[in-house]
Amino acid sequence: AFPSKTFPNHYTIVTGLYPEHHGIVSNTMYDPELNARFRIGDRAAVEDSRWWGGEPLWVTAQQQGRISATYFWVGSETEILGVRPAYWKRYEHDTPNSARVAQVLAWLDLPKPQRPTLITLYFSIIDDLGHEFGPDSPELSQAITAIDSVIGELVHGLAARDILKRVNLIVVSDHGMAATSAERVIYLDDYLDLQQVEVIDWTPVLALLPRPGQEEAVYQKLKGAHPHLLVYRKAEIPERFHFRRHRRMPSMRATFIAHGPAFKTKLRAAPFQNIHVYDLVCEILRLRPAPNDGSLDSVRTMLKEQPAKMRGK
Repeated sequence: AFPSKTFPNHYTIVTGLYPEHHGIVSNTMYDPELNARFRIGDRAAVEDSRWWGGEPLWVTAQQQGRISATYFWVGSETEILGVRPAYWKRYEHDTPNSARVAQVLAWLDLPKPQRPTLITLYFSIIDDLGHEFGPDSPELSQAITAIDSVIGELVHGLAARDILKRVNLIVVSDHGMAATSAERVIYLDDYLDLQQVEVIDWTPVLALLPRPGQEEAVYQKLKGAHPHLLVYRKAEIPERFHFRRHRRMPSMRATFIAHGPAFKTKLRAAPFQNIHVYDLVCEILRLRPAPNDGSLDSVRTMLKEQPAKMRGK
């Protein structure tokens, strides 16, 4: 989903909603009704349920009598619709990846009445090093190798418990990356007096809140200022971005790999939007999905069985 940022896409994956519908439109936001700013490093904001719209997978599962667990998935640190996952962790960036996998396996070792049937797990190292060193760097290649090894630990753990053939494992990424360089950077203050605006968000999409009475002047200064700078008023953002209908709003392909009894083998699926993952997981777990922007029809070809007719969409 647009924009290619961590929080909007993580939350789109688990709600099936575009950011303009679930409200997490960026990693940094301003809400004029709340008169408040959201930053991913702000613990109080992250745990404030007013920012989080939609119904994430763990809420859908819990409300239908299933047990869910999350390890650092975006949105799982606050009550949403009055519900939390049965098991969840407050985000700690430096928690070793192996420790995260060990906890997931420990959850699967619980007695059946306490054992989760839905688990989400997040690793940050690829995103961290990709942003710092670029998508073509040896550092990122090493990070991918490290995560491949950690996922191997998870797979071996499932096999050791003799449940690998009964578990559906889905590996996704929140967004892609593109290389940039210093000569391709646009310096905003070359074209604009920064006292005229409040910078809400930056890179790859810059969000500016003009000071009172400055909107037209700011727009005219930036319009046509640089051949590679596109400027839109909120109401003029192209519909294809699904990025203009939420009050907080100021594509690159990602990864999807799946394995398990629900999926066909050796299938290369056509590219699809991440809004469809929510319906896919609901189908696998036989959950009734909340209203969302996705469609099971877009991903049903990867499933071994035809979906059960259990939804009113």
